[in-house]
Amino acid sequence: MAESTPLLDHARKRKHHAWLPARIQHRHRAYRMRRLFPHSDLLDISQLHSALSELPPPAEDPNPTFLPASLQPIYGPFLRYHDVLPPNSSAPVPSWVWKGSVLVVVHRSVERNPQLAVAIPSIPDERQLLDPIVVVGDAPVGFRVLRYDIEIPLTSESQTIRYGIDFSEQGTASFVVPAESQSWRWMFYSCNGLSVDVKDPQKNWGGVTPLWKDVLAAHKQEPLHCMVGIGDQIYQDDFFHSLPSFIEWLALEDSEDLLSHPFTPAMETELAQFFLVHYLIHFSQPVVGEAMRSIPSLMMVDDHDLFDGYGSYPAYLQNCPVFQGIGRIARDYYFIFQHHTTYGQSLHYGLYSAGRGEGRSFLRLLGPRTAISGVDSRFERTENQVANRETWDYTFDKVLPTLPSSVVHLVFIAGVPFSYPALTLVERALKWVAWLRNFSFFHVLLKKTGLFENSLGFMFFQPQILDDLVDHWSSHLGERDYVLERLRRYSQQTSARVTVISGDIHCAAVSKIESDSQPSAPSDRGRPSQDHRLIFNVISSGIANVPPPKFVQRLFAWSDTRRQVDEHSTEQLIPLFEHDVNGSRLAERNRKVMGRRNWCLVEEQSPSSDPDASLARFTFHVEKKRGGGKGSAEEAEQLGVSTVVTYSLDVPKLSIRRLDQDVRLGDVYTPTHETPALSLDSTREADALDQSLPPITHTQLRHHGDEIVVLTQAVGSL
Repeated sequence: MAESTPLLDHARKRKHHAWLPARIQHRHRAYRMRRLFPHSDLLDISQLHSALSELPPPAEDPNPTFLPASLQPIYGPFLRYHDVLPPNSSAPVPSWVWKGSVLVVVHRSVERNPQLAVAIPSIPDERQLLDPIVVVGDAPVGFRVLRYDIEIPLTSESQTIRYGIDFSEQGTASFVVPAESQSWRWMFYSCNGLSVDVKDPQKNWGGVTPLWKDVLAAHKQEPLHCMVGIGDQIYQDDFFHSLPSFIEWLALEDSEDLLSHPFTPAMETELAQFFLVHYLIHFSQPVVGEAMRSIPSLMMVDDHDLFDGYGSYPAYLQNCPVFQGIGRIARDYYFIFQHHTTYGQSLHYGLYSAGRGEGRSFLRLLGPRTAISGVDSRFERTENQVANRETWDYTFDKVLPTLPSSVVHLVFIAGVPFSYPALTLVERALKWVAWLRNFSFFHVLLKKTGLFENSLGFMFFQPQILDDLVDHWSSHLGERDYVLERLRRYSQQTSARVTVISGDIHCAAVSKIESDSQPSAPSDRGRPSQDHRLIFNVISSGIANVPPPKFVQRLFAWSDTRRQVDEHSTEQLIPLFEHDVNGSRLAERNRKVMGRRNWCLVEEQSPSSDPDASLARFTFHVEKKRGGGKGSAEEAEQLGVSTVVTYSLDVPKLSIRRLDQDVRLGDVYTPTHETPALSLDSTREADALDQSLPPITHTQLRHHGDEIVVLTQAVGSL
């Protein structure tokens, strides 16, 4: 008998109903069923399987260094945006400085590390040769990971930067940095992969590339200065049913064996090879690879970057050795490829954490007037929280106050929609179905009817869609309302508009949180520019993954009603999509959710003295024709701008008087107004909101690695 632990005690207790063995057996059968149609025709997955099949089993050679025939000796360049630094007053010619990096992965068969040639018009000695920083010197399959840091002084004109690896066959690439005071043009996307149960994705959907062709077309028409991945930049779930050691683990019939099974060296070797090779192939595939080297990227993690539902599983499963081992490997490669650093070095490379929190978050400027905040909502996630309370408080109390006073728009990343209809009854029903499977009669009934194979699908002891519902903010409403109130305080204090961007749901939608029109509420609802509570949640998903079934889309849209957030504000989806992509007018109840693949273009509007002017325009690019039509490769190759329909939303500026407007630089201001208390429903099990606001110090510090820049802009200036 295995040693008694809370984890195994829980498993033994659940096993009383002969529940886990039946689940495991069925889950393994479901995986075998799926293996009849995995991503067999998806280009990056088929190439990944081909490369992995050439490697020897870990027992024979745990660290092979030969180059498989299906892989290349050099991968990259992968371009990343880091930040822009405000002017340094001690510099001979003070100017904003753009910072970024290029990642290159080189096999050991390439003896020396290549240099990166960079041509920067604003530097007198225009052509530079940069030596690399070795991020990882001993990556699997004989690869090493190199990073090249680039700094570019911004000028009064935009600049085209040309760069290339000195002996690579890739040739040169280029990207565009904006002028010092130019309004930025950027995009965001999510769900850049296809779920394992999508049948014939290359044939039926054109794979992942159709909308990336549209991104490149938009970039060619007018340069994009940044592309922001807000989660699921890669889908890693395939390893559960393609790596031998994990197939064996899933086949275990005893619950104690499954939950206590160690994360073996074979698992670690196979998984590290899988993650490395998958990133190399996925980020380098046609069209996607061109975007990765010509538009600087900024990325934030979500579950599929690790595996589906990571963080939202019950503690007994989330904390088992195999899950913990997977999380560690997945985390390591996420930081390498999406942040160009390692987890251990991440705090020295522009990311931050609070206390002992495992998450790594960022705050970046997109020019002098827009900032983007990415709070890690995955590595600290549990069934009961999205992130640690101290992470939220550190972000609002210490990090956001470092922004320059020129910032008038804060874009907040919430990978899972921040404001969206709650399907509480559906979540409860699925938990009820999972519980029913404890009893053999209902297990047989469900299996005979095919309900959970064909509609629900079981994985890890529960319906697969259940972890998605637990992921949503509707399962963490107390925490959501706390974050919302802190965002609105920030907006009120700084007169900066807040917009939330989200993905995850494989649909396009916009939710609006605004001041209530009830008589007891403030009277500023009539003018959006005067409403600091007005926050749009712009949801764009996915650029590659397919939309959910029609009945799921309609379930969310039809269940949407105006919901009371607190005594002062409400939230609801807005009917943005009056017409379908074919031009036909949609029924009123179908105008709130667009169930087609999409991405979102964001164009900062030029500064205006008009208090009611638009601050930024968000434009959905929605796929008009399903990629590849009915299987025609010729049609798939023709996908581009002509197959996209656009829908736009203008976000108004916030024109209220800053609370700190009359305070001199360096003074400490303590608000004298009384901030309304939140009305938190007791069923949300939230901590009572601390109403005290910390003093705001207007000597603003901005951290860049080990460097601290003291900003001297006049308070209240734009």
